[in-house]
Amino acid sequence: PTEDDPGIYPFRSYENPLSNHFPCSLVLFNEPDPFKSVEHAFFWKMCMDLNLPKCAEEIKQSKHAGEAKRLSKRVPDTTRYQWESENDRLLENLLYEKGKQCEPFLQVITDNRDKVFAEATNSPRYGTGLNMRATQLTKQEYWPGMNKLGAMLTDMASELDNIMASYEKDTVYGSAVPSPFPTSQEFIQN
Repeated sequence: PTEDDPGIYPFRSYENPLSNHFPCSLVLFNEPDPFKSVEHAFFWKMCMDLNLPKCAEEIKQSKHAGEAKRLSKRVPDTTRYQWESENDRLLENLLYEKGKQCEPFLQVITDNRDKVFAEATNSPRYGTGLNMRATQLTKQEYWPGMNKLGAMLTDMASELDNIMASYEKDTVYGSAVPSPFPTSQEFIQN
């Protein structure tokens, strides 16, 4: 929360658990080794979908999310933007999986479930398009960025009770009762 708007929870950098750059261990896509962040998994999947397995492997093996993002820029911008625009559901699924596998992430969502999450970065698609202070000082309707990541997290927080119940019932983790959300098994086939 900010002193300017206590209803906004701005975040940025790999140090905040809400960031896709936050280091965590995520078991996804039937891969034997875990991914090091959501960013690693998202761009690995992009390269696999675009038939760039060498780039995908380099992304998966990269030391941190910033390096993974840098490596993903080998994909031409028009192709990359097109793929990203068609894969919001994949990112939502990755966030759902992060909630199951990364306790600090889930704790921040739980503790701030009544807030509007805002990725305070210059990303015109995933962030507010503004730095941290400008995000805090600017009304939401004037943010130049779409804040897609923040909106996904805000939606996730508003559905937290349902999500928590589904975590307990998710077929990936042992119960015969299916989750209302797609599992990593379901979205790897897309």
